[in-house]
Amino acid sequence: MSSAVERLRMVAGEAFRAEKWQTAKKVARAYVETMTADLDELAAGEAFEVDAAVELLGSAAGCREMAKLIKRQVAAARRAKAAPRGRQEGQRVPLSDLLPDTAPGELGRLVMPSGYLMLSDGVAGPPKPDSDERPLVSARPVYLAATVRSVTDGEYYADVVWQTPDGQWEVGTFPRHVLADARSLVKLARRGLPVDSGTAGALVRYLTAFERANVSTSVDMATNALGWQGERGRLGFMWGETCIGGTGGVRLLAESGKAQLAEAYRAAGSLEEWRRMVWEPVQEHPRVALGVYAAVAPVVLGLVRSAPGFVVDWAGRSTGGKTTTLRVAASVWGDPAQLIKSWSATANAIEHLASFSAYLPTMLDDTKEARQYPSRVIGAVYQVTGLQSKLRASPDGLRTTSAFRTVLLSTGEAPITSFGADTGAAARVLAVRGFPFSSEDSRAVADGLNAATLTTFGHVGPAVVRWLDANRERWPAIESRWAELREGFASEASNPFGGRSAPYVATLQVAAELVSAALGLKVNAAALEQMRRFARESAQVAERHRGALHDLWGWLASRPDARDGLDNGGREVIVKWDNERPAVIAVALRRWLDREGYQTDVIDEWARLGWIDTAGDRRTQVVRFLSSGQRVRCYVFTDDAVKVAGG
Repeated sequence: MSSAVERLRMVAGEAFRAEKWQTAKKVARAYVETMTADLDELAAGEAFEVDAAVELLGSAAGCREMAKLIKRQVAAARRAKAAPRGRQEGQRVPLSDLLPDTAPGELGRLVMPSGYLMLSDGVAGPPKPDSDERPLVSARPVYLAATVRSVTDGEYYADVVWQTPDGQWEVGTFPRHVLADARSLVKLARRGLPVDSGTAGALVRYLTAFERANVSTSVDMATNALGWQGERGRLGFMWGETCIGGTGGVRLLAESGKAQLAEAYRAAGSLEEWRRMVWEPVQEHPRVALGVYAAVAPVVLGLVRSAPGFVVDWAGRSTGGKTTTLRVAASVWGDPAQLIKSWSATANAIEHLASFSAYLPTMLDDTKEARQYPSRVIGAVYQVTGLQSKLRASPDGLRTTSAFRTVLLSTGEAPITSFGADTGAAARVLAVRGFPFSSEDSRAVADGLNAATLTTFGHVGPAVVRWLDANRERWPAIESRWAELREGFASEASNPFGGRSAPYVATLQVAAELVSAALGLKVNAAALEQMRRFARESAQVAERHRGALHDLWGWLASRPDARDGLDNGGREVIVKWDNERPAVIAVALRRWLDREGYQTDVIDEWARLGWIDTAGDRRTQVVRFLSSGQRVRCYVFTDDAVKVAGG
């Protein structure tokens, strides 16, 4: 035991023997006033002996505050003693001299700000006025490893590094405005940052000083979204956390769910295995091969500025291979198990997914999961085919809107367009009808593909991007090729709906040609021909069912004598009006369709679009007619049908 500790214990004993607490306090104060000579020895002594002597003094009546003061002085002396001389003199010392090599960041180019000490047990601030005591800024080492600027929204972030209680190092990237506000900084305690309400203000000042001291260091580039980065992708293409091509150096800023999604963009197996186990088996199934081209299509949106996003929808009965098709499409970019999401997601989640997956496909499985929320489905169609998300407010004005440059790949038993009567949404959808697998061995093929996509994925998309990055001089020719294909299909269209799908057809064909150029895979001509057929059929259906509805309204308007409840002179009653909604006798409507040259499947389209009020699988409902008193089966039209027919 050192002589300084012995003297401190003697002072404690004298305080205990004092008859009054005032006398004991005077004894302790007298020691504090003369303890400078003992301070270095106490700081160098065994911590448990010194602390025990201080605690002993503090337990004496009236001496608690003096004991706390002694404890603070000893702690400050210990920190000063642990600090190299350069730091004590206010020099800017590189972190490489102060921290172990295991600490993250380029420690050799980072320096401590003047006045602050980096200690083994934390960070100490500048001395208080007229005192050698240094306040503790952080209970563990903390520093800024890098300043980061987002190329997506222009906001600044910083990489904050801190040591955990078990000696490990953590790195968190936080917005600059959070680090500049004490209240916001305290919330980062849940991430493990060593901060509390008492030290938050001092930590803000330290981080600001640290940033100033290292202002000459470079600013890293980062992004909040995947896909092409910068004007015309000059900074590269973010494939998960990997930046492909460009000038490079861009890294991903993503929290929680987005970071988890980014991890799904990875490779497994080999390209040759994918070619043999996935691509070759789907050559006899063009609807499935089309999924590969649809997965590459979003990349084209970065090359052709005028190319819009769209939806590819595989619909049909269950066990038909739709989900397998989606897995094949997802294997183009990464792990299908993580990339494919459910339609049960909220509208807000779908919006964030679509904006984050820029120039990559957004994949949602099983529309029946959203059957209770049809507006969510139609809203998603408009979101991914629009250029920006909704305009929203923020505390300092308007938030930066997210750009949507994606293609939505969707599956479900019911077509995506059956969730609303909006023909505008229908015109944005390429509907793939029929079973993806049509051969006798379809079950075996689907099972093989499901197994293969578990172990081999993530090669095709990155290969296409690398080819494009290496052949940037060909981009103008690719854009011209897209325009040529669009004009060609539009000229073949028989109605405006067909013309509207021309950009989608052009994008998919360019995607197929890029896959062929980058990987040497022969273009599946059958898939492209079916794509054109589906586009033509979608346009014909969109035009036909709308025209049939308008014609029906015209016929009903021309037959006022056929209305129930009126004196019709004995003529046949064919319709009962409930306000503006007609209920048309089923037999009479089918007769009219046949007479006018319409197929009866128009009724199915009306039901699919919600223009007919259905009860389960039944298209008709029983309606009682006043004129005859009879109950007759009718097609009952909805308010949506009234709006369309009147438009």
